[in-house]
Amino acid sequence: MPAKQKDQAMQPASIYYGDCVHHLEQWNSHNFELLASARSLADLIYLDPPFNSNADYNILWDKGTNAEQGHTAQATAFTDIWEWNANAIERVQLLKKAGHNIHPGHPKYPLRRVAKVIESLENLLPETGSLAYLAYMAERLAFCRELLKDTGSIYLHCDPSMSHYLKLIMDAVFGVKNFRNEITWRRTVSDQKGSQYAPKQWGNNTDIIFFYTKSDQYKLKPYRPLTKEEFDAKFNKTDKDGRKYRDDSSSLFRAKSMGPRPNLCYEWKGFRNPSPAGWRLCKERLEEEYQKGNIVIREDGKLERRQYPEDYPGFKPGNFWGDVPPATGKERRGFQTQKPLKLLKRIIQASTNPGDVVLDPFCGCGTTVVAAHQLKRQFVGIDISLYTVQNIVRTWLTEVGLTREQIHIAGIPEDMAQVRQLAEDDKFAFESFAVELCHPGFKANVHQRKDGGIDGKGVLLHPAEGFENRREVIVQCKAGKLNIEQVRSFAWNITKPKSNAVAGVFITLENKVEGKKVWTAEMQKIARSLKTFQVAGAAEKY
Repeated sequence: MPAKQKDQAMQPASIYYGDCVHHLEQWNSHNFELLASARSLADLIYLDPPFNSNADYNILWDKGTNAEQGHTAQATAFTDIWEWNANAIERVQLLKKAGHNIHPGHPKYPLRRVAKVIESLENLLPETGSLAYLAYMAERLAFCRELLKDTGSIYLHCDPSMSHYLKLIMDAVFGVKNFRNEITWRRTVSDQKGSQYAPKQWGNNTDIIFFYTKSDQYKLKPYRPLTKEEFDAKFNKTDKDGRKYRDDSSSLFRAKSMGPRPNLCYEWKGFRNPSPAGWRLCKERLEEEYQKGNIVIREDGKLERRQYPEDYPGFKPGNFWGDVPPATGKERRGFQTQKPLKLLKRIIQASTNPGDVVLDPFCGCGTTVVAAHQLKRQFVGIDISLYTVQNIVRTWLTEVGLTREQIHIAGIPEDMAQVRQLAEDDKFAFESFAVELCHPGFKANVHQRKDGGIDGKGVLLHPAEGFENRREVIVQCKAGKLNIEQVRSFAWNITKPKSNAVAGVFITLENKVEGKKVWTAEMQKIARSLKTFQVAGAAEKY
């Protein structure tokens, strides 16, 4: 889990480093009364998690140009490749066990429904990467529900590869009755890729966003402002005072097809609907609108209902959002899966008020937290990438007006005592931290058991002279006691015939144990026996 903090409560205006499940669990189990009394539970949760796309996604950033060759550097932002392994088996068993002995009416009853869904998926997708992914998501969504206010909303962003299964889990966690919408976002206008081969399926240029609430008491303003062109086309009339309005007379009378309504059949100032369907408004409301000037009797003797801009809530875009283009220009942060600010602002404006708390457990480059800040909401973001949290998200927030001191970064060990505590609490979290601390291009293994003594790796951007097609740099971390066999084994992982490694980085937590140096002369001899390498065009040797 992340480094222990003095305050374990969720703090707005904060970015947390680490696997979101650790923070979500901590906020649910520690200081829960403090959280409730401080009103710091989430009003809105937006998740854009991995999609089970069977791919790695990279951060790209410009590293400048030298005299010979410019290049773009990259680091893996996250791995979206899932395997059925010991971690997945353990997670599935825990989810199934959590649902036992919970009956309707119990606050934790949704866990019972989750257990039933997982059992069904286990029969449909036995021992597959898909089941591993769905169990991973079910665990995190269950914690999200507990952190969401009773008046809160949650939006889950996914794609068609897993959306049908994820909806089952969302139904189990939040309840079928709390499903509100399935929104389709057109992320690109065209899916043409210029392939020489004939297509074998329709294009894939949309994502799915599931909208759920925790109860039937929630905020929603499903509108967007009109563009100037839309405004001019809609409000195309001018009254005697020079005010723009639109003719809304079609909403005075109910259509005949709507059926008879005797209680709305009445005469008003000599007007009535000849159809038994009646008026749209009761007589009192009709008179009220008349007194406001929203209903007038024109000089030609006809009724006209007027709608002025101040009474127009906005355009209601429905559940197909084809008017939100992908992020471009300065908004781009180098993330392949980055979502546009316009998309997040639409969601945040619709489901929150200024001052509300917006939580993104997979905040990536920070689109959600930046949009929340710009809309004067409080934000909480979590991301598993140390480089992303320390550099990309923080930098973007400073660009939109916050100082570095105003951005609370949590979960990152601040001294060796906290690093040791992290290693003691969760050795896998320590490995992830240590691997990524070496270089932003290094990433820890997603699957950290049975890893063959390799805890992470990076890839050289340019080939190393004399190593043919090898480009990997492997990493191993040791928090406990070190012995010479571990060093020999690591050296073998670099030099063995089928290895893709050029070099290795061996990290130890301690440099002394019981007053003695950890690295013996024999270990140093093994390290020095390995070949050096040099990247083409570079002066340094490693």
